[in-house]
This record gives sequence, C-alpha cells and structure tokens, in this order.
Amino acid sequence: MVARALGTIERNALAQARLVEDLLDVSRIITGKLHLDVRPIDLCAVVQAAVDATLPAAEAKGTALAVDLCARCDFVGDPVRLQQVIGNLLSNGVKFTPQGGRVQVRLRETESAVEITVSDTGEGIARRFLPYVFDRFRQEDVTTTRAHGGLGLGLSLVRNLVELHGGTVKVESPGRGKGAQFTVGLPRRPAVAASSAPSPVDAAAGTARLEGVKVLVVDDEADARELIAMVLESYGAEVRTATSVIDAVEACRQRSPMSS
Repeated sequence: MVARALGTIERNALAQARLVEDLLDVSRIITGKLHLDVRPIDLCAVVQAAVDATLPAAEAKGTALAVDLCARCDFVGDPVRLQQVIGNLLSNGVKFTPQGGRVQVRLRETESAVEITVSDTGEGIARRFLPYVFDRFRQEDVTTTRAHGGLGLGLSLVRNLVELHGGTVKVESPGRGKGAQFTVGLPRRPAVAASSAPSPVDAAAGTARLEGVKVLVVDDEADARELIAMVLESYGAEVRTATSVIDAVEACRQRSPMSS
C-alpha cells in the first residue's frame, strides 16, 4: 500500500511539473526565446526514451503501449525537444485511452523525411473539434464534470516544436469512441535557421501587448491559476481570478471581463 501510494504521489508530482514546464515553454515560444540544440542524433533512441518515460503511466492505467521502430534512424535535431514531442503525444494517448486499450508509436523513414505516428484506441475526437486540436488552452470537454485534467497546452507545444524543426503534424480521427492518430513529419535535414526562430505567428505574438485587456482566469488549481495570471499580467493584461465556475459567474455579474 505504501509503494502504491508513493507511486501515485510521484505520478501526480510529475504531472504538475509537466504542466508548469509546458506553461514556461509557451511563454518562451511567445517571446521568441525558445531555441533548439540541433545536433546529429539517433531518432529511434529518442522515441524509445519517450516510450520508457510514458510506460509507468500506461501500466498503472492498464493500457498497452506498442512500439514499432527501426534499429537506428540518423537525424539532425534537438533530442530533448523531440522527446518532448513524442512524450506529449504518448501521454495524450494514454490519458484518453481506457483500461484495456492500446497506444502505438511507429517510426518510418525515407531518403528525405521521417514520419512518426502515434495512434490509440481511445475516446477519439469529434469531427467539429479537429481544426482546433493544436490551439493553446483549447479542450474539447470544457464542462465542470470533465474526466481529464490538463491545461490544453501539450498538443500546442507539439505543433510549435515540430514546426521549429521544419516539420508538420496532423491529426485524424473517425469520430468519438474510435481512437485518434497523430502523424509527425520531419525533413531529413531541417534548416538551422528554422530551428532557432519562432514561427511567423509566434513572432507576431511575441511583440503583442495586452494593455487595456481585461481577463478572468478560472482554474481550480492554485498554482496553475497564479502562473497563468502572472504570464498574462506580464503582457499588460488586467487579470482577475476565480477558483470555480460559480465564482467566475459571480465575478462576471459584478464586472464583465469585456467591459471598459
């Protein structure tokens, strides 16, 4: 019982640490301060490291984690950030796949590109939500009774980190209850210039200010709530916080976030 309790504490502590790190990464991307350490690597070893890090969570949930990799895949990229990409996709798959389900990661290579596919037999994604999967702070289930935690940042970071490597990421899902598949395409020799500069969208966001914008932050996690408020305030926004939907509704009744 002690070992099981300690395992639960460790998994939750790692999840909290991952949330905080995701928020910091978003801040770095927005301000154009996230740079890649590009060097020759074995991409198969990077993917396997992400699998090893996700395996305890999959085993605790009773979800099978299948791996289909070649013996070696020489590549040029940032091993830490690429492991983060694969780790986020695998964690997402495990989170939304019920007990007895299956998550698989597969790596295929050609002369000009590498393709990494992460698929699962989980809850799937509604067709109407597919265009918004990679948006920051966007979640399909935003009700007060949603079953899964998180801030809606993992897939946004996946897209940004893949684009910094000069690649693309896409998602497919037949619909709710039918699983999902994420496919990452990476060019064999990503340009170093692309790896050290934010995408045009992020570069534009980095120069934006939020003076005069009123924001109401709602989150039941104190640390996440305070960190989001701090990031928004650093851009000049006027921020109020609420710990629940009831508090948020009352705050809006007193003063709308959109009011002048």
